[in-house]
Formats: sequence, structure tokens, C-alpha cells
Amino acid sequence: LGLLRAWRRVRPGCVQVRDKIASAFMAWLAARLLGVPFVYWMSFPIVEGFEVRRDAIGKRGRGALWLAHALRAQASRLLLYRLVLPRADHVFVQSEAMRAWLAGRGIAAGRMTAVPMGVDSAVFARSAIVPSTDPRLDGRRVVVYLGSVAQSRQSGFLLDVALLLRARLPDVLLVIAGDAPSPDEMAWMRREIASLKLGEHVLLTGWLPQREALGYVVRAEVGLSPIPRGVLFDVSSPTKLVEYLALGIPSVANDIPDQALVLE
Repeated sequence: LGLLRAWRRVRPGCVQVRDKIASAFMAWLAARLLGVPFVYWMSFPIVEGFEVRRDAIGKRGRGALWLAHALRAQASRLLLYRLVLPRADHVFVQSEAMRAWLAGRGIAAGRMTAVPMGVDSAVFARSAIVPSTDPRLDGRRVVVYLGSVAQSRQSGFLLDVALLLRARLPDVLLVIAGDAPSPDEMAWMRREIASLKLGEHVLLTGWLPQREALGYVVRAEVGLSPIPRGVLFDVSSPTKLVEYLALGIPSVANDIPDQALVLE
């Protein structure tokens, strides 16, 4: 209704929706009524994300919560892949891998454009970043991970790295400059750290303003960017690796397609 009211004042050039499903269908209808193109921007395989969440809940039993998530996943799959994407005038995707993946699902490759993530070289100039003065970094061999913590991201792998490093470098400190999308995910990470007795070797900063987070990064000797292989992340375009490299930080990353391209 808002779109239709706005049309009285100024005709939009197009209607674009990012990573929404039910509202994308409504926006497509509005675009058709307005006679303007409908564009979808897909930065994450959100349907598959819903299915992962459904399956995680299913491991604890199939009750009403599981049924609600199962219905959401199924309805979202129908709406996105049968109605929204095939009818969009154009689709922006996160990577060439996502473009190829959606083409395999029957979406016309000629109607998709990949827009990989990047960084602003002025913002990420090393000379523009003030190193963190956090005293917990002093005298430590710092390794950094910049980004989200989640079980779906297999963030426990970072703790495996910390364990291996601690065996050789007793003064190592893994800085995880980021947070989890929900309190239960962060509680899980803290439990894992405690169970592995890594409290003295892992620093969780939580979400920080960008400049402050980058201050931790430039104190590090190595940046880590482990991204799990699989349908959720193989099509992603993470910025961590590009950010580390822009700041001159030696980096270790695995071979999801977008990162493999950056490494090459």
C-alpha cells in the first residue's frame, strides 16, 4: 500500500527487495501494478538457512516449534524458487558461485548479476587505523577472527586452532572480534571455551564499532577466515579475508569459491 501511495507522488524506477520472501512476493505484485521492474537481491540462501534451523530443532524432537519451522521452510521454498525469483526482472547475487548455483535451479543466468563483497581501501588503509590499546593483548602472540560466531558456521573450529597453537605457543591469544546472532549461540561458545580450558587464550570482544574492531586486527600477526563448506556458505562472499589483506595482515583461509578466488 505504501508503494502504491508513493506512486502518486513520484514513480519509482524499480522495486528492489533484499533477502525477504513473503514481502518480496507482495512487492512483486506492487511492482506489476505500478508497471516498473522488480529486482531481487539475494545475499544469503535464506530458505536453506530456514531448513538448517528446522533440522537443528528436529534433533531435539518434533513438536510444535519444529512444525512451525518446517512449514516456514516449505512455504519459503515455494515462494522464492517458484514465484519470486523466476518472475524477477533481475536478480543480484552475492558471488559467481551463487549465480551458478541458482542457474542450476532454473533461474536464467542472463537475468543475474554477481556483486562480490569488497572493502573501501581508504577506510581499510593500515595507516588510518589506530591499534587497540587493550592491555590484554600486551605480550601475547595475537591471532584474530573478525566476524560472527555461530554453530552453523562451525565456530568451534576456531577453538581447535587455539588448542593447537597453545601447545606450541603458550602466550598465544585468539581474539574473536565479533558476536553471535543470538544469546544462546554466544552462551554455547562460552561453554566450549570453558570446557576446553581456553579462557586465558581466547578473547571474545562482542560487537564493536568498525574502527575499534580494526584496532584489534592490526595488533594481530595472522587473520583467520575459516568458512564451512556446504550449501549455506559455498555461495557466500565473505569480507574477512579481503579486510585482513587490505590491512596487510597475513591470512589463512579455506577454499570456498569466493575465498579461493581471492587467494589466487
